[in-house]
Amino acid sequence: ASVFGGAVVGCDRAQILRARDALKEMLKNDGPVPAAPFDGLEVLLPAREYKNRHASIMLVLEATLEAFDQAEENSSCA
Repeated sequence: ASVFGGAVVGCDRAQILRARDALKEMLKNDGPVPAAPFDGLEVLLPAREYKNRHASIMLVLEATLEAFDQAEENSSCA
């Protein structure tokens, strides 16, 4: 979460979605490290071996995307 928090400021939803998809690919399918500014997530490479931890690792990205969606919904109601 700390690495993500340092990288997310100023990013839009599409960038976060790409980071989420890249991180999932990195963890599950030995994909490459997410692109900058999320390349600091490389520290999670050892977590590939701990599949039971993948959902908790993904949580911060999923929650951020959910926050974007809720903010969009709320702004369309105004």
